[in-house]
Amino acid sequence: MLLSPFVKILIRSCFIRSCFFFCSIVVLGLMLTFGFKTSYASTTSQASSTLQSSHTSQNLQNSKGSQALQNSQGSQVSQSSQSSQTTANSSNANSAQNNLQYQGQSYGWFYYNWQLAQDADEELASKTTVPPVPKFISSAWLKMALPLYLEQALDNPSEENVLTYLYLQNYATQQASLFSEQVTLLTQGNALLDNNGVFPQNAVARQYREQMAAHTRRMVLSHYAHKLLLVFTLAGDFESKNFAILAAQNAEALGIKVVIAAIDGQVIPELRKFEYLPAEEALAFADNAQVEILPTVHVFSLEKGEVLVEGATDIQDFEMRLLRFMYKENIISRQQFNLARGVINERLQESEQVGDLIKKLGK
Repeated sequence: MLLSPFVKILIRSCFIRSCFFFCSIVVLGLMLTFGFKTSYASTTSQASSTLQSSHTSQNLQNSKGSQALQNSQGSQVSQSSQSSQTTANSSNANSAQNNLQYQGQSYGWFYYNWQLAQDADEELASKTTVPPVPKFISSAWLKMALPLYLEQALDNPSEENVLTYLYLQNYATQQASLFSEQVTLLTQGNALLDNNGVFPQNAVARQYREQMAAHTRRMVLSHYAHKLLLVFTLAGDFESKNFAILAAQNAEALGIKVVIAAIDGQVIPELRKFEYLPAEEALAFADNAQVEILPTVHVFSLEKGEVLVEGATDIQDFEMRLLRFMYKENIISRQQFNLARGVINERLQESEQVGDLIKKLGK
């Protein structure tokens, strides 16, 4: 097919343009590739130089810091070495101890505990030490050594240990018995030491003394009864009732005035004849007197009042408490006080007399 000249010119121009475009693309690609490599190389060289300068300055600083650190840590090297050595020794000791303690761990926990228990018993037994027995055994040595020998005999009750303790104990008992015997021999016939005249030892004489003291006590209480006032603080329980009946009737027989402060407001038939405080006054009295135990008996004289007894007691002790209160308040004399409590002959020695007697013993 024949092409027209116009078409041929058009095809030729398109081909030439295509070739030119392709060559342009190739040239542009080469230029771009070469330019990137050059830029990358320059950038890399600049970064390398910057990094090298930074490393150089940092190395200088590090060298200075290292030198200062070495100087500051120089004084600590010996201490660290000593501490490390001590720690190592301690670790080695603990390791050795643990190895000793856990040698039998393969046998089970019972074997391990049994071994520890045996070691503890041996340690306790070895701690018990006793002093040797001296040629002359004094009371001071017995006081110090006898408990140690007892501990040794209890920890290890062998024949030797038990007999040693028994011999020492028997000797101590013997010395105490000899001392008691000597006291009896020296007291008898000594007017200053023999207290049979004050408190008779014979049963018949003691009974007579007690009867005479009871009679004297009631006479003294009756003579000074007008100087006393008794206030019974009680409630209607069994103990208060029985004690109050006995004590109030005995006090009335001696001539002592009795007042009842019943905090529950109840009137005991056996005590109807005595004066009762109103319920409000009884509660106020118990509160002011700080009564904590029932029954409580207060005793009052013209100058003073105090608690005589808390709780129940017997008649003899009740009268002795009244007697001691009268003696403290100087209502009765010491002679009356002694006779009323059964002291027949009282010997009071002055310290100078005792000193003179002791000085005469050395002559």
